[in-house]
Order: sequence, then structure tokens, then C-alpha cells
Amino acid sequence: MEFDFSLIPASAAATLKNALASDSFPQAALLSDGSDALRRAAAFHIAKTLLCSGRAPGSSAPCGECPHCRKIGDGESSGHPDLVVIDGSDRGDPEAKEDEKKKVRNISVATVREELIAQAWLTPHEAARKVFIVDNAELLGVVGQNALLKITEEAPDDVYFIFTVYDRHALIETILSRFTSFRLGDGSAPHLLTDGKAAGELAEALARAAADGGEYRMMLATAAFGSTDRETLHDALVLFTGELTAALKEKYAPGSGSLTAMEISAAYPGAKLAQLADFTGRLAASVYGANTNLKLAGAMLSSRFDQ
Repeated sequence: MEFDFSLIPASAAATLKNALASDSFPQAALLSDGSDALRRAAAFHIAKTLLCSGRAPGSSAPCGECPHCRKIGDGESSGHPDLVVIDGSDRGDPEAKEDEKKKVRNISVATVREELIAQAWLTPHEAARKVFIVDNAELLGVVGQNALLKITEEAPDDVYFIFTVYDRHALIETILSRFTSFRLGDGSAPHLLTDGKAAGELAEALARAAADGGEYRMMLATAAFGSTDRETLHDALVLFTGELTAALKEKYAPGSGSLTAMEISAAYPGAKLAQLADFTGRLAASVYGANTNLKLAGAMLSSRFDQ
């Protein structure tokens, strides 16, 4: 099934189509934003297009008929020896209950070395290229990401890496610098992992502390971090980042935000608000994707609100 480009913003669709049609697609591509299913579908479309041997010149889609296309199939699985797919969310004890599997957070360094780095140096088996998809790349630990720095910068000419991640902030800057980023969503809707109820209460407490001003107030609000599950804390920080962003907008467009946003805006200069929003967004991704110590996360956040 061909990927439906109408599901992503028009500018992103045009950029992605042009990159595929030019036959000079970047060897390291990062797909972020949008839903998990959308990113995965886009990753398989790219892989299929890169491996296809019957694609028409200038086309951004695979032929669907060549042996490579048939082996890859509909993208839900792959029998192609030159397409390696690693999905951190699928790892762990196969006998574990579904809710327990979700607690597995890291794609191990051993997996990175054995299934990516070592395999990348081998020549393709059947196709002219070799493609590696890392789905849910936010589950790569910092050590695993660092292990990938050399191969993603100096990959063999016939090797391509496609990483999908819900938020590009979940990856370290040195890895991001090696990838060409394609955003599959407009970023307007927060990516929440829970129903948002408990997270909303914590985010409100954080926003109240920020509005009151000062590190001490934030220390009290972040005291709950150590007893909060990672998904809820991630969502609370995402929602709080939205409040900080709204406060920054309020600074330059008075009357555009909520009362809380107005109060936060009054407590900090614009440059400080921009730094706080960026840091909090990165902290949210780190809490979920990198197993950051939650108590330490609270201390890190509160220290940023010194005035």
C-alpha cells in the first residue's frame, strides 16, 4: 500500500517527495511528530522506495511489483534481507503481559552494536542498498546514541538509516546533527502518553509555582516527581511546556493567553521564558526516552527558575 502523503502537512509532503524523487535521499533521515502509525508507515515507504529496483526515474514511490517491493510487502513486517527493522517497544520478555512490555525503555547498546553497526558494514544481500529503520528511536539510551555517532556520520554509500521519534528533542544534539529531519505533523497538538488527567493536575501545580516565581516554589511543586510514573510526568512536562510557550506569546501579544500564562509572563523576561520552554520540552523527552532519574529531573527543573 502506497503511503498517503495527504496525511502530513503539505510542505512536509513536498519536501519528502522531492527528496525521494531526486535519488539523493539523505543517508540518515529522522521522521518526527505525527502519530506512531504515521511515522512507521512513512519509514517503510521510504525504505521500500530506496530498495525498489523498478521505480520510474523521478518517482517518489516504489513500483510495488519488483522482487524487493514484494518482499517488503505492506510495511507491517519485512522478509527482505536488506531491510533491518528495530523497534524498541517490541523488546523484552515475549511472555510478559502487554502492560509490562511497555516498561521496556531502552534499545540496548548490544542491539545497537550487533544489529546496526556490525550489519551496516556488510554489503547488501540482494538490493543495491541496505536500509535500517529504528522505530521509536526515543528508546535509544544516551550510550546507544553515542555508539551510533561514527556510523551515522561515515556510513557506507549504500547504507541508509531511518529513525522515527515522537519528538526530536528525545535524541541528543550530536545525533540530531547527523540526520536530516522531516516533521510529519505541525506540532500543534501535544503528544500525550496518558489520558492527561493526572498529568494536567501536576502541570497546573507547576504552572502555579512558575507564576508565583522563584526556585523554592518550584522545588515544592517538583517534590512529587519521585512518586510519579514516567508517562504521567512526561505528559505533565509537555503540558507545562505549553503553558510556558503561551506565556512567551503573551509577552509579545498581550491578552492572547490564559490568566496563568499572563502571570507567568509577568514573572520572567522573554529570553528567560524561551530558555525555560526549551529546557522543559527537552526534559519531558528525556524523562520518557532516556530513563532520567525523576528526583534529579525535579531538581534540574526547579534550579532553572532561579530569579
